[in-house]
Amino acid sequence: MSRLAIHHRTASFSSRWIKECERRGIDHRVVNVYSPDREQQLADVDGFMWHWAQHQSRDLVMAIPILRSMQEKGVKVFPNIDTCWHFDDKVAQSILLEAIDAPCIPFKLFHSYRDVVKWSRTATWPMVFKLRRGAGSLNVRLVHNREEALRLARRMFSFGITPIAGPLADVRTRIRKSGGAKGLVSLAKSAPAGIMRVLRRKWAVPRERDYFYVQDYIPGNTHDNRVIVIGDRLFAHRRAMRPGDFRASGSGLNDFNPKHVHPDCLTISRDLADRLRAQSMVLDFLVTPEDKPLIVEISYVTIDNLVYQCEGYWDRAGNWHEGHFWPQDLLLDDMLAQLERGSGE
Repeated sequence: MSRLAIHHRTASFSSRWIKECERRGIDHRVVNVYSPDREQQLADVDGFMWHWAQHQSRDLVMAIPILRSMQEKGVKVFPNIDTCWHFDDKVAQSILLEAIDAPCIPFKLFHSYRDVVKWSRTATWPMVFKLRRGAGSLNVRLVHNREEALRLARRMFSFGITPIAGPLADVRTRIRKSGGAKGLVSLAKSAPAGIMRVLRRKWAVPRERDYFYVQDYIPGNTHDNRVIVIGDRLFAHRRAMRPGDFRASGSGLNDFNPKHVHPDCLTISRDLADRLRAQSMVLDFLVTPEDKPLIVEISYVTIDNLVYQCEGYWDRAGNWHEGHFWPQDLLLDDMLAQLERGSGE
């Protein structure tokens, strides 16, 4: 059996990957890509898995170069470059989707304040302003008029906007998701450490500046559709909008009934994952008043327990497989299948 290397990071997919390798007796090695002896640790491996994250500043700098270098050496990697190069970059995703004629939400991208001023004179409002980075609807704002747009544009073309929420915003999010009194007690106990963690992330990540990016506002949606592609499997669920808000991401209001998912989202997701040669892909959709699903953004991973709570998945032939599955296990299965095919070449 080929040897598999796993970069371990606390509270990531790697914890389950390691446990599964131990349980199944899979030859594996836990590595640290940030160690000075990285090359020695990875010298004789055939496969490499790394659940890298957008909130880790060093991951943002090092993930793509390391994964690309491993691929160049013939190592099977997850995620490969096709899967993750656009991760946490909404601008890159929009440019990619537009280039291949994928059904995505129309957008505008400007690189000077002067161009924003000119466009804003005839723009139709509202529009949705976004930073290229951020998850859970962070840095997503509904712009109601020209004055709001120009105010944001002035910030983007001067001192910029931080993509990481401050401690107060983080606390508000945690309160909303705390689940009652018991959750609030737990939150209070962890608050000091949590505030310091947020501050460290905020200080480590540079501000976003020198661009202005907006998407069309799609009215009439009470939820979005999320499709998760893992290999040949399609999971899906819906997310309700936050109360009194236009955003679904981060709401925590999930509907896992597969019959409620717009069927065209599944077809689009399968085709797009194939076209982009993605090992895994997460797609968020809104639906126009004409009942046409449009892609909001894409990613390569999602929260594991949201996949597990889905009632099953569709395979490539459209057959339904009922049950609950951890995405880590499926990704590990796909990696082992790649290694098995490679050893037979």
